[in-house]
Amino acid sequence: MTRLQRQQQQQPPQKASRLRRFFHPTSNNTNTTPTTNALCARCIALITAYFAPVGPEDDPRDFSFYHGPPAFRAQNRSCPLCRLVQAVGSLAPGGEYVVGVRRKGTVLWADQSFEFFRAGVVQVDEAGGRVLEEGYGMPPEEEEFGPGVRVMQFDVPSSTNSEQSFALARRWMRECGGEGHPNCRRENGGEATLPTRVLDVGHGMYQEVVLVETGGNTEGRYVTLSHRWEAALACKTTRANLDVHKRGIGFNALPATFREAVVVCRKLGIRYLWIDALCIVQDWDADWDREAARMAEVYANSVLTISALDSTSSHGGLFRNRTTGAGQSVTFPSPLPGDGGVTMMGVRVAAPTFGKEMEVSPLTSRGWVFQERVLPTATLHFGALQMSWECRSMVATERCGRVHDFMEALTYEFGRTMYLTRKDGWKTMAEWRDVVGYFTRKRFTVPTDRLPAIMGVAKPFDSLAWSQRENVFIAGLWSGALAAQLLWSYDKADAHRTLGPPVLNLLWVPPGWKPRQPSWSWISVDYPVGFWTGQDAEALDWHIRIIGWDNDRMADLSLYRDRPHEMELRLEGGLLRLPITAERLDHQVPVQRSLYLRYGQQVVDIQIIVDPGCSIQAELLALRVSSFSGHGGVPGSRSTWFLLLQRVYHGINRFKRIGIGSGPKDAVDDAFRQTASSQVVLV
Repeated sequence: MTRLQRQQQQQPPQKASRLRRFFHPTSNNTNTTPTTNALCARCIALITAYFAPVGPEDDPRDFSFYHGPPAFRAQNRSCPLCRLVQAVGSLAPGGEYVVGVRRKGTVLWADQSFEFFRAGVVQVDEAGGRVLEEGYGMPPEEEEFGPGVRVMQFDVPSSTNSEQSFALARRWMRECGGEGHPNCRRENGGEATLPTRVLDVGHGMYQEVVLVETGGNTEGRYVTLSHRWEAALACKTTRANLDVHKRGIGFNALPATFREAVVVCRKLGIRYLWIDALCIVQDWDADWDREAARMAEVYANSVLTISALDSTSSHGGLFRNRTTGAGQSVTFPSPLPGDGGVTMMGVRVAAPTFGKEMEVSPLTSRGWVFQERVLPTATLHFGALQMSWECRSMVATERCGRVHDFMEALTYEFGRTMYLTRKDGWKTMAEWRDVVGYFTRKRFTVPTDRLPAIMGVAKPFDSLAWSQRENVFIAGLWSGALAAQLLWSYDKADAHRTLGPPVLNLLWVPPGWKPRQPSWSWISVDYPVGFWTGQDAEALDWHIRIIGWDNDRMADLSLYRDRPHEMELRLEGGLLRLPITAERLDHQVPVQRSLYLRYGQQVVDIQIIVDPGCSIQAELLALRVSSFSGHGGVPGSRSTWFLLLQRVYHGINRFKRIGIGSGPKDAVDDAFRQTASSQVVLV
């Protein structure tokens, strides 16, 4: 028997008390009259099933109800709820549509989220001027944020380009800079050394902006812009127009996103604005390399970053008009008897969640935007439906106020790393593993931008890991955790959420993609990456010794762009030849093989994965990297991991990585003991 069948057979004696928990009056303004016609029988049945008591073994989020198109066609002229769903939902022709309840009690119907509310009950927000209507409280089974928490929606202005929205942004900014946000507090009221170049936005509404060269020794408050570039961005600084921009750029000559960022700065009372396209000379490699290396400080020292969350180009703008009030909600007489005095019920389009806006944004999938989101202390997002604030202490939105569950805020996670794990180097390195997972699920128009884009994110980690242990950033990896971080491989987990639909064979490897160098680092690949070990480097037995690398080469962006084969990593460890025949693999997917490794009288089964775009040549070697002994109560985890290497033609000890492998620890270690330690150069 399904849950719905059980509900239909049960009498709901607890309904009155349950509804009283759902609809708590917050004012005496409860004398409302019906403003719409009565519900259809199908919608009444849906609401009755939704509010029916939940059994002790039921998940309160597990609710479904079928409401097919025939009911819409027959009833949409008279039933207010059918009309609302048909007006704002996405209904395909034919078939039936499942009404489901998601987390926090939101009703998902026709690909649109709705929620019930207590019609006619209003409050004034503590800041004044905004009205909220009371939503239903969470069922007792879901009181994860404490008893009495209710879902609220704020009444928002019709545009994010309104004085009401700017007043809220200024309020968030003041709160973020106060004592209540210790992780966000800035020295000197937010003043910092200005970047090499900034835009002076002035004060007048249509006044031109001026590109100012600061000399690197000027203090001030400034804002940064995070935006998505189009293929041929016209409004940018080049060597040809640098002097022209220093004399002034007409306000109306700026594309919409840049122009509206200037408006935001003026409304917030901040004089300087940094936009990468205008503050870096785009056709001057030396200037680009120098400024790219400073981006960590540029974003981290800004008062806040403006995020063009809903724009696909510089012409998309920040501000959005939105439908509010009429057309987004309906009220009707409560169809439930014994409802504790509730006479009017409502259903409205649910406020968009912060996490969902981040997930579907055309901006957040881009690679450069990763550091632009995690490095600033605070970000003011301009989305499709609302304005949001994200900092190291809170997430807040126009429609919902402060978000209770803000663990989905990446900046907060990064802030926690920077402030709470300062004394634990191993935990910091575990956080880096998560950063790589996020970062490699982003897209780059220019693939070689991966290294400069991650260097900015790496800088705060440099001083956090260890005070008495050498830990150097080497092209995406950290020397202090190299035994774990060399063991990266393709990882498709959750890739559809961040990369969109797969591009080929259900995988996220770009068509025609070929591996780059340095082959030993994940910066050379354009697909999502994870780490095989699942263990912190602290828990591993290391089987490699780091001989060295050239620090200057590892940080040289021009070398990475033009001569990446010179980025060498020198190691010492055991090399073992694997029994496999040559195989040309013109593949865009990882190729997995099982091999039987013989040593003496023993045979051991090992697993290898050949990286996308690589082929197996006549000689395949394994470099033993690390192993895990299974201590710490982790069952079945005694494994040894190794890299798959092939010699390059121009050096007998020079190798490129083509994959990764693992096998049972004791057997694999015994096989490697038959080999001598060798020095290898990875390119």
